[in-house]
Amino acid sequence: LKSLAINGFNNTYLHKVALSNQIGEIDLYVPVPENIPGQLYTGSASLFKLEELNDFKIETIRVPTVELSSYLPGLSNVDVVKLDIEGAEPLVMEGLFRIIDNSNDMEIFMEYAPKRWVLQGHDPEPILNRFVEKGFHFFVINHDGNIIPVEVETLVSLKGQDSYLDIKIVRKIVG
Repeated sequence: LKSLAINGFNNTYLHKVALSNQIGEIDLYVPVPENIPGQLYTGSASLFKLEELNDFKIETIRVPTVELSSYLPGLSNVDVVKLDIEGAEPLVMEGLFRIIDNSNDMEIFMEYAPKRWVLQGHDPEPILNRFVEKGFHFFVINHDGNIIPVEVETLVSLKGQDSYLDIKIVRKIVG
């Protein structure tokens, strides 16, 4: 909430749910920094126990899950989507593709952490190829702000690496 106020986002609504591929409940793993008692490090909270958080005490919180297109029915003509869900991106793809099917030009910004996807049992290649089939192109957003086109094959080849990329997925419909 503090971030919304600081940045002047007055038309933003927070929903205390986790996006997933089904309606239900799931454990959310939230790191607790040892040097800040009583505080949660929510920026790295995840639906999965991430290796890089092994040095943290982890608090497990049971949260409700929703499927994106069911939770926001009738959502269409979406221009921009931002996903930063710590490796759980594959869980929201079916709902996202339903929204894509009801939208025209669109930009999607997300972290792409292929090793996390693979560890959770999701092969990046068919997911990324679905975007291509729907007319999307991929770009890597470098930390210096430069945006560079990238092919699916390059993104797929990274699935063994323990890092992430910020990517932009763009569709412009001509006509």
